[in-house]
Amino acid sequence: MAEIRRRFSPSLQMMDFISPDTTEDSAVEILSCIGAMNYYRTVETAVVCALALSARFRGVCAEAGLDWMCWASPFINGEGLNISSLDRAVRQRSLARMKDLLKMAADAGANAFALLSGPKPENSGDLPEALRWLEEGMLHLAGCAAHYPQFRLLIEPLDRDVHKRGTLGTSQESAALIRSMRKVHPESFIVWDSAHFALQEGDLNASLRVCGEVIGHMHLCNAVLRRNDPLYGDYHIMPGGKGYLNEDTAAQILVQAASCLPHGVSVAVEANLEADPWRGEEETRRFLERVYDRAEALADGAPQGR
Repeated sequence: MAEIRRRFSPSLQMMDFISPDTTEDSAVEILSCIGAMNYYRTVETAVVCALALSARFRGVCAEAGLDWMCWASPFINGEGLNISSLDRAVRQRSLARMKDLLKMAADAGANAFALLSGPKPENSGDLPEALRWLEEGMLHLAGCAAHYPQFRLLIEPLDRDVHKRGTLGTSQESAALIRSMRKVHPESFIVWDSAHFALQEGDLNASLRVCGEVIGHMHLCNAVLRRNDPLYGDYHIMPGGKGYLNEDTAAQILVQAASCLPHGVSVAVEANLEADPWRGEEETRRFLERVYDRAEALADGAPQGR
């Protein structure tokens, strides 16, 4: 079933390759090398604030036929931003910053802008209010994105009760939020991350069934699910080893997703590549190729269905 490769195009999360101290020429050279591989169809970077660099990125992506997804997460984590905060001043500052970053990404020629909700409230009784503020903020951002009709707006749910502890955490909440946003901007989606949903809900097949129509991008990410293990949580460990994500599990995820998603999406193997990004890229790329092979074999041998 070659449809697996057709429906799940490879993406590369590049934030371990290009850091704030990377020079402009080096960043362009790195992106050009990725494009020259003629393998990835999407690249994921932080929002590029420098106009000259973003223009060069746009040119490289256009020449290589790459979609470009810009992430706000480094700014959210680095600046303490939280659009779901109960503190009005924090919420307003965060939303203003997200609007600026969204506009930078869209004006630079990126295809998508992705963000996180911010941390959940300390008091669990305040969660419904935080979710209401999150929806209000995302609706504002959807209104901004609507000025760029083909520009995609995405939010990544985080595990709420284990490690990253984001306000947006469950499949049901995620699907409901995107349906609300689509009334303002139809190109609204979630980034479905297998580690977060494995930690938060456990049943990945059920999560895919709930979220299928609102998934716009996928991360296959490994995690240790044993509570007494020092690595329990979302530490972006390489596939295999101590974590739950091996080739068989990842292949099963893609086969299940193929039966739930009404459209194709890009998929990245997300892992911490900081020690040696190029070696890590090769390892994750080969892992993804083996996953594609196994998923196609599974899909050929089993009936499909929701």
